[in-house]
Amino acid sequence: MNNSGNVNLTETFKSKAKYFFSTKTPIHVKFKLSYFKNGIINEVNEDFFILEDFVEGRLVIFYSEIERVDEYRKIGVKPDDK
Repeated sequence: MNNSGNVNLTETFKSKAKYFFSTKTPIHVKFKLSYFKNGIINEVNEDFFILEDFVEGRLVIFYSEIERVDEYRKIGVKPDDK
């Protein structure tokens, strides 16, 4: 992937982080190194955000480490289930 692709992904992750922060939506973050974290964003910065992980507490997540960011969903629960 060229450098402009990385910039576009970083901007996409920043935009998603800002949205999920403003709506207090729990998120699922998949990292390039194949692990993941789940939690709520407490703060958004230029190069990273602060995640209040459901298990580990406060973590700094750099946009450059991320492969994917999505809304958190419990396993086996469909989006329209209440």
